Amino acid sequence: MTERVIIVIQPTAENALYCHLVKGQALFTKSAEDKKLDRVLLPLIDHVLKQKKVSASSIYAIGLAQSPMSLASQRLAVSVVNSLGWAWGVKTFVFTGVVSLESIQKSVKKSKKGFLKAEYSSAPRIGSGVRR
Repeated sequence: MTERVIIVIQPTAENALYCHLVKGQALFTKSAEDKKLDRVLLPLIDHVLKQKKVSASSIYAIGLAQSPMSLASQRLAVSVVNSLGWAWGVKTFVFTGVVSLESIQKSVKKSKKGFLKAEYSSAPRIGSGVRR
């Protein structure tokens, strides 16, 4: 049986981007820094998947870690998570809290297949939205 893989992306206000990957009982983290998230987000995810030899068929869920970030970064990150979740046919989720193996697995258990919805009325907020 193939190990279920979970991906969490975490952009930050400090122009850093983290890609966390849970494979079995191991948590791997890779980071990149760039003021333009659109230049590094997909290449970073691709790099992590290739480095850990993960195929699309073994991905179980993809999520977005809630952290302080610009509105543009939030919109891009939500779009990427929703697009990859739809393309891979996997769960999408919002992750809050300290990144750890247990906390990510707990967030995924509570999630359902569907799309993340970003709310921009005042301070940007990410929450679960439309479900498939």
